[in-house]
Amino acid sequence: DGSFDFLCLPYSFRESKTMGVAFISFRSHDCALTFQKRWQRQFLHDHGRTKHLDVAAATCQGLADSLKQFSMKGIARLERAGMLPLFLDGLGNRLDSVRELKKHGVLPATW
Repeated sequence: DGSFDFLCLPYSFRESKTMGVAFISFRSHDCALTFQKRWQRQFLHDHGRTKHLDVAAATCQGLADSLKQFSMKGIARLERAGMLPLFLDGLGNRLDSVRELKKHGVLPATW
């Protein structure tokens, strides 16, 4: 729906799976609040009825600050595992993750 521009599912290389948390960069505070109101304490269908979602603000806010958490070595490992973060345009269309990481200076243009 275009309400967020970045989604990252932290990945455990040791366990070869995501860590059970997600980081989303919303385009506005109102979008974040709407998401929180909709999903807070909800259950995911294929995860049972014992663990609910906890939607909270992260310490790191915004796309630029979120991208500072990545290193080139980490990006290379995530790319090999097929777990690069997801970038979306204002209409909710998926963008090329490597191109976006280059655009935001996380990866060099020669990557």
